[in-house]
Amino acid sequence: LWFFNISSKVNFSKEVLEWAKAKKLKGVISLVGVMPNNSPANIFGATNTKEGTELLLKNKIPILDNGLISGIGAELLILAEKIECSLLVANPGQNTNFESAAKLLELLGEMFNFKIDIKPLEVESKKIVQAIKERYEKVNSQQKEENEKVQMTFV
Repeated sequence: LWFFNISSKVNFSKEVLEWAKAKKLKGVISLVGVMPNNSPANIFGATNTKEGTELLLKNKIPILDNGLISGIGAELLILAEKIECSLLVANPGQNTNFESAAKLLELLGEMFNFKIDIKPLEVESKKIVQAIKERYEKVNSQQKEENEKVQMTFV
């Protein structure tokens, strides 16, 4: 795996790790999305410790064995020394995928024995998807009207 150090995110990542140490937390889990690599939507994991690897394997989460991790997720993996950091990666497809986000939340609930109600996420995601669709149709319609005006001008 390749990790890129993005300096603007380093301070935030350091603060998160300092806070986690001060609270005596065992670890930090970062949730991110990536573009697909010609594979079906899935959840993968990456970690910086043996215990983290065991946690991922125990929960049947495939280990991301190659690829590129950047941003805060990468910073946490790089900077963490005595605290376990894991990264759960949803492979969402070409666009924002609320279903992948819901799967990540459900998986966290299973991993740590708590229930997460994803119904509100599903309701909001339908509203957002509908709003995006309506906006797209409006822009497409306006663009079509503009093209027709331009064609009439040259006739």
